Amino acid sequence: MSSISSSKESEELSVVKEKFGNHYTDEALEIFVSNYLALYQFLTKRSHATLKSKEIEIVKTSSGYDFSAAVQYEDNQGTHDVTVKGDAQFLEEGKLVSFQIQSDGGFFDLLHNNLNKIEEF
Repeated sequence: MSSISSSKESEELSVVKEKFGNHYTDEALEIFVSNYLALYQFLTKRSHATLKSKEIEIVKTSSGYDFSAAVQYEDNQGTHDVTVKGDAQFLEEGKLVSFQIQSDGGFFDLLHNNLNKIEEF
């Protein structure tokens, strides 16, 4: 069973690397996947929900970029809109070396609470 799960995770990571890998340094991609993508994706998948990015605003700062993304989360309880904010830092070659979410607008709590409701049944 663990080899099936591990195989599936490797396949998904391979897709992420193929799609986004050229935008990140290797270390930054690993941190992004383990700290953000895996967590939010796992909770969304387990909650049988869908995510949509509605609008993204990016502002150049002296040290990189600040971003704000309107995210729509839809589950069997309805539709929820949250705003995710953070910053990103790039190398001169255009690769991300840092990606941090500073505020998720309660997104993690929403995902976690919905997952708990589903698992109670």
